[in-house]
Amino acid sequence: MNKLLIIIPVYNEEKTLESTISEITAYFDEHLARKGSGISYDIAIAGRSSTDRTNEIAERMAEKYENVFYSEIDHPYKGARIHKISMTSDYAFYAFIDCDLPISVKEFYTIVCEVVYNGSDMAIASKYVPGARQERPLSRVITSRAYNFLVRLLLPKIKTHDALCGAKAWNRRVAETVFPHVMNTFYFFDTEILYYCFEKGYKVTEIPVFYKDMRTDSKVNVLNDSWTVGITLLKFFVRKRILGK
Repeated sequence: MNKLLIIIPVYNEEKTLESTISEITAYFDEHLARKGSGISYDIAIAGRSSTDRTNEIAERMAEKYENVFYSEIDHPYKGARIHKISMTSDYAFYAFIDCDLPISVKEFYTIVCEVVYNGSDMAIASKYVPGARQERPLSRVITSRAYNFLVRLLLPKIKTHDALCGAKAWNRRVAETVFPHVMNTFYFFDTEILYYCFEKGYKVTEIPVFYKDMRTDSKVNVLNDSWTVGITLLKFFVRKRILGK
């Protein structure tokens, strides 16, 4: 099946979900059709635990667009939802983007095209390669840079500069041979995927983006979440590079 699945993780996204679906479908309908390659796409809205109107809006979007569905798969963490959907569905290509669209749909499309048309096994958005820019609170920039420095220091197999940017695309080979090894469901999920991609010698491409994160209702707790993902990174380092497991 020459088809792409776009996964949009959601939790309390009543302010963004409808506009995000509308923007993505409008752009992909126009540009995938222009390519004339026979690639079609579906969108999976992933997450059923919201306490606002997200569930209602997701159901409405699934009724409005024939290629949008509201996935029955749920888990508290988005990594697990992305993992389960990728492991239990049959598509040639996969991608995810955070529902608040921290990068433009045009940039997301470029990331997808790198996998669909240009032969990369995985493509990721990056805030730290030439041409990239970001507009975020200083606290998040500092913790992000520190984390990515530690990733390159402790896990030198990973050659990219940004492990956590909220937009990635990959092909079926990655879904079938990398995702079964991924154990983490929290923020370290992205780093594990990259580690196993590089371990297997797959082609991973970083795409510079303009990343904007100015949400006042962010669900990220900078101190607690940074501590959690940092400890997880150290445990993974010990398991892989010291114990060799």
